[in-house]
Amino acid sequence: MAKTSKWNRRFWIDLGERVSTTFLYGVITIISGSKLHFSREEIISIVMIPVILSLAKGLLKNMTSTSDEPTASLVNVSSYPTD
Repeated sequence: MAKTSKWNRRFWIDLGERVSTTFLYGVITIISGSKLHFSREEIISIVMIPVILSLAKGLLKNMTSTSDEPTASLVNVSSYPTD
């Protein structure tokens, strides 16, 4: 099995999907809320704080992972067969 970089394209796509999904959840929360107008601080609290935390979690997980395989997931999964 060839050694791969932990910061390869697959990692960035995985992390981007996780962060963008978190962002969309925040936007959906704002749109579906009963309040019509949100202040800048409320929007940051609802959308940006979870996005920043999701990004930080993914980066920290990949930095601290002992595996050579890139991952933004806290769940221990592998794309290689484990016969």
